[in-house]
Amino acid sequence: MVKLIYIVVFGALIWLGLLQIRRYLKYRKGGDGLDAATTLASRIVPCAHCGVHIPEADAISHRGQFFCCKKHRQLEQG
Repeated sequence: MVKLIYIVVFGALIWLGLLQIRRYLKYRKGGDGLDAATTLASRIVPCAHCGVHIPEADAISHRGQFFCCKKHRQLEQG
């Protein structure tokens, strides 16, 4: 029974050591595996017509206002 406990503890130590080695190697590569595009937060803006919030990169900008679609931009113009 004591041998079994030693084997389990030894296995756990090896497993933890391998985890630490993997974390170190990932750190040395220069990152956590995520690319810059997924880690950067984008600004959220409301549609000037309906008020729905969308990322600024996806919004349609017209005269300093943001719209969620072309239809809302046209409705707001006239």
